Amino acid sequence: MYTKWSASEDGLLRNIYPDYPMLEARLPNRTLSAIKHHVQALGIVRRRHIWTNVEVARLRKAYRKSVADKELTILFSGLRLCQIKSKASYIGAERRIAKRHNRKGFDCGQAELNDFLAKYARQAHDSGASKTYAAVDAADGRRSSASIR
Repeated sequence: MYTKWSASEDGLLRNIYPDYPMLEARLPNRTLSAIKHHVQALGIVRRRHIWTNVEVARLRKAYRKSVADKELTILFSGLRLCQIKSKASYIGAERRIAKRHNRKGFDCGQAELNDFLAKYARQAHDSGASKTYAAVDAADGRRSSASIR
């Protein structure tokens, strides 16, 4: 049975969107599908960005230069950082190790790897001799592992 959406429900959608778990909790008599459809009908859905070739080239160039996250959001105004990083990952863009990255405090438990990362990783990456990746815990920013290819 269809129940018409009330003005207060519309207000909740406008205020809480895009937090779907919160919307489901606050609108217990509405299904997730109904919520998503009504958000779309109200026109408050964030549209998916269609990347142009020029934007992709600019993103690749920014990643090659190891542009900081804040600069990326300025370079691609109107897009969230997660959208930018998602596209970079999809196209295989890699950020090289930059001077601003703190490599001295890294400790993975292997002295040779720690030493390589602190002293030689950036130069080896720049020359193409190796690629270095570090997994970072998003909660506290600490590196949990590293690999060298």
